[in-house]
Amino acid sequence: MRAILPIIAILLFGYGTPGAFSQTNYDEVFDGDQVRPHYQKYWDIYSRLNHEQKEKFVERSVKDFQGDNALLPIPRVLSAADGNILKQGVNQRARALQEFLKDYYSGKKIYASEGLIPEAVVQAALDRSLEKGLPNFSDSYGFNFWYGPDIIRDAAGTFRVVEDNLGFIGGMGDLLKARESLVKNIPEYKELADKTLNPDPFYKQIADRYLQMASENQGLALLISYHPLSSTDNEDARLREIFEKNGIENFILQGT
Repeated sequence: MRAILPIIAILLFGYGTPGAFSQTNYDEVFDGDQVRPHYQKYWDIYSRLNHEQKEKFVERSVKDFQGDNALLPIPRVLSAADGNILKQGVNQRARALQEFLKDYYSGKKIYASEGLIPEAVVQAALDRSLEKGLPNFSDSYGFNFWYGPDIIRDAAGTFRVVEDNLGFIGGMGDLLKARESLVKNIPEYKELADKTLNPDPFYKQIADRYLQMASENQGLALLISYHPLSSTDNEDARLREIFEKNGIENFILQGT
């Protein structure tokens, strides 16, 4: 199970006053009045931008994303230590979810007999997701899915999972475009971005795994997506292009 851990993401808030949120929230960029070491070079570039340049960057990023998203002119930066913590934690959580699904669909329901999760809670979740009535699967059935939980930090800086996303992960097709837009619209970031992890090998690793599985089972690796009219933005098209470049064929379901 792999986590989506791009080293450069996008901040969901702007910055004006150093340490402005430090009393109640974890400040990603500042530790008190000091810039965190892994942000220093990025902050040096960002702090030289005037208000007009920052607004222009946002406008240009919206254009790059065909109106889907807007980037802010300072990227989210994770240290290697933070990345390692997230990788281990997300991997552990994904495996726990896999084991729960296998337990439920095998019919064993050890989670209930051991008193770990009340059965009423599980049934209520199935009612909400309209998944009641699905057949049980054998113990050997493999539950494989893209997994990318929404994560924040609490005031102490501890990572917390807000929501588990199984299968449907927002931003999966936007990693390359975000990087491209960032360095195109603020060229000073390019040297720094070149030293971070590139998303290309991430996509290739996934595609190679699908191609291997298809070959082992005399099958065909396909990326199946809904008709473009059913999409809320252009991310699906970007994702199709990425996987096609890595040898995965596309199949678009017709209808709405």
